[in-house]
Amino acid sequence: MVTAPEEVWAPLLKDKEIKRWYNKPFPYFDDLHKVYCVPPPIQPVISTLDPIPRNLRTIKKRSAISKFHDDYLACKREEAKLISDAIKEKSVRIAARDKKFSITVAMDAFQELEGFDMADFIFASNLFIADARVCEAFMACKGKRRAEWIKAMIEQHKAKQ
Repeated sequence: MVTAPEEVWAPLLKDKEIKRWYNKPFPYFDDLHKVYCVPPPIQPVISTLDPIPRNLRTIKKRSAISKFHDDYLACKREEAKLISDAIKEKSVRIAARDKKFSITVAMDAFQELEGFDMADFIFASNLFIADARVCEAFMACKGKRRAEWIKAMIEQHKAKQ
């Protein structure tokens, strides 16, 4: 709270603009000074000098608020750009992953395997379509393991039907 002796307040209280601050706490005084990049604050001393004319007070107040808004908006723009870049990067990674583990790629890989007939091909395609994790697991297997794994999955799927 801004404090001053009563003899200092007496002439100032004639001005309605100043009177509204009489006995009113101002808890963010130090924080606002940090925001506006002012050296460490010293609590203001209310003097008996004439108060600042209203038009100058308004100009100073507006320019400080305007600077704060400009700084705030610049910070928010930078934050939005970082978020946007992160989203784009993630979507690129997801697209690459989706392409690597797509049903088309899995079916092409299945067709390269030997020892499977058309019924197995249909069971495998149904497995890939029903559960993307099956498709991903199939593509993660390499060589002979891939054929063994999908054969076991097809047999398991046939047994359930």
